[in-house]
Amino acid sequence: MDKVADHRPLIALAPDNTSKKAMVQVIEKQMSTREFKNIKLHAKWPGALILVPKTKVFRNRIDPAILQRLYEFLDDPWSIQRYAFGTRVLDIFGGSKTTEIRSVNQLEKLP
Repeated sequence: MDKVADHRPLIALAPDNTSKKAMVQVIEKQMSTREFKNIKLHAKWPGALILVPKTKVFRNRIDPAILQRLYEFLDDPWSIQRYAFGTRVLDIFGGSKTTEIRSVNQLEKLP
């Protein structure tokens, strides 16, 4: 156990009003302000002398070809507008036919 974080459950036994300077003198190791706050938090939950299981880190890997296709799709200004704001169905000829148009046409020039 080399790190202060490894001793956190034991150090959490210190009284609540113990200063960081006093803790550093007792354990004879330097600690950051963040670690000091984590020790105080550990004393409240889950409690002193109780170990907290470490969570596994899982990262998804995305194929670079998929990212390239997504970038090319988003690079088209009409695609961004269409999919960011959606489309709407417009009735033509009294509802006998419909067509789909962009909801927002901010990218088009005004007359």
